[in-house]
Amino acid sequence: MRIAWVVAGTRGDVQPAAVAAAALQRRGHEVALAAPDDLVRFGTALGVRSTPLGVDVGEFLRSEEGAAWLAAGDLQRYLAGLLAHKQRHLAALTDSLLRTTEGADLIVGGGLLREEAAALAELRGASLVFTGYAPRFPNRAYPPIGLPQRPLPGALITAAHRLVVRRTARVGAPFAADFRRGLGLPAHASAAAGRVVEPQLYSRHLVPRLPDRPARPLLGFVRPTTAQHAAWGEPGIDPALEAWLADGPPPVWFGFGSMPLPRLRSVLDVVQRAAERLGVRALVGVGRQGADRPGATDDRVRVVGEIDHGAVLPACAAAVHHGGAGTTAASVGAGLPTLVFAVAFDQPFWGRRLAELGIGSGLPFAAFEEDALVDALRPLLDPRTAARARAVAALLREDRPLDRLAELVEGLPAPRPRRTTT
Repeated sequence: MRIAWVVAGTRGDVQPAAVAAAALQRRGHEVALAAPDDLVRFGTALGVRSTPLGVDVGEFLRSEEGAAWLAAGDLQRYLAGLLAHKQRHLAALTDSLLRTTEGADLIVGGGLLREEAAALAELRGASLVFTGYAPRFPNRAYPPIGLPQRPLPGALITAAHRLVVRRTARVGAPFAADFRRGLGLPAHASAAAGRVVEPQLYSRHLVPRLPDRPARPLLGFVRPTTAQHAAWGEPGIDPALEAWLADGPPPVWFGFGSMPLPRLRSVLDVVQRAAERLGVRALVGVGRQGADRPGATDDRVRVVGEIDHGAVLPACAAAVHHGGAGTTAASVGAGLPTLVFAVAFDQPFWGRRLAELGIGSGLPFAAFEEDALVDALRPLLDPRTAARARAVAALLREDRPLDRLAELVEGLPAPRPRRTTT
């Protein structure tokens, strides 16, 4: 089968897509991946034919405008700004997606490229699958992503989801119409379009109230192997880090993924003071945001760049991070009590889920200061919390996300006859 996987967003969106694409390729499928310019390397390094989208989402995230909207939690204005960013790069984006999907039997998309994937499937006569990294569809179990994650009656939750869907569609409609017209399609999709299967790439064990249904199966988190981390140039535990880890008790891991941290120095100062008060060591991952900092260390705090979470986190006692789905999967999968300081998107949702399971808690990143960090982290260092976290990690190991995704893809009906174009 010829499969085109189109994905936009941050590393948390692209990494699982690249890992899943590589798994499908190993099963004999011909797979092509389109990803943001700054993240296309994740597919290329795994041997997947990968094309830059012509759009660098990280550029928008790092912009003064994007960072301000994130900090304010104004996701509607953030979405409008991101759509404007895509509009400015529409010609390059369209060219990349057309090249990636040429001859495809199946198009996999979703999230920031949901409308584009649907239009391309219509143009190509291909089957269509949408993936999800959090429950962004109407349901009675959990409030919509982007709204306060507090318990509500099911009917009110459903109504809130419908409102969010309508508002999001209204904001995105002009761009979607322009994209469709650029493909030679009507500005609006036919209401007769078929129902699409939407595999959810997160674990049912973290969303126990959400039904696992055929239309939206809960497959589990897609996590990379040690070999895949190495292909991306991310070491496991190097000799210097190994020596530091061996020289004291397991540290608390701190990391904030792809989220821009304009106050990196002040973040490190807060970590230092909180670690001293709690009597713990801290291992701080700054990714690519602090290329001048990795290696900085003292007896209590060590700073590192991009690393293999799968190798390093099992050597830690707890985790503090932004709450992205991928990083949450890594810390919970390693059996670590986890404190989320959420910036935006689905991050507050995952913080709330960990609190409900008794293996973590969540706060807004705006509250990241010494007293709040100490007060929130202290109960997570209790051995009873660690035992609950290890039990949840054992449940996550039961998931078979890549096998189930392959079975779903290979069981899809044959694609429709291809649309003829002139």
